Amino acid sequence: RRGDLETAALLVESDDAQRIGREADRLGVKCELIAARQAWAEADGTVEEARATAAAYGLAAVHAHADRLEGRASVSAGEVRGGLALLTAARERFGALGDHWEAGRTGLHIAAAGGSADLDRLIEFFDDLGAVDESQRARNLRDPAVEAESQPGFRRPTEKRTRR
Repeated sequence: RRGDLETAALLVESDDAQRIGREADRLGVKCELIAARQAWAEADGTVEEARATAAAYGLAAVHAHADRLEGRASVSAGEVRGGLALLTAARERFGALGDHWEAGRTGLHIAAAGGSADLDRLIEFFDDLGAVDESQRARNLRDPAVEAESQPGFRRPTEKRTRR
């Protein structure tokens, strides 16, 4: 979350990261990095790798990360309906695993893509955790005017004054 995505990607691909027992963590992080870098060309191969590993070792969380990555890539490519279906599946998988953090983060992606998410509940959840960035993102999604105001270069329209 510090922004050095290229260095993080190199670390995830290092030989040290591919030790037995760490594969689930490595693939989850790799899915996140691809999405954060918006390196959608890398998504298909990573989704395939993640799904194969998840099936081979029974790693439900890795499958959820793969669904989320594929869903985000689909939305980015303009395939919103299919993307929302994958994001919803990811949110349900994370929720079934009791991973409320990842389910909540996935809910933000669903809302950003125009899908259904209870943003008030997400705001409360992220506020309770002290997750300032996620809470603000949920507020911005709930109140689009707030989102516009937070963008660089935003200028509030000025009232025209008339002379008497």
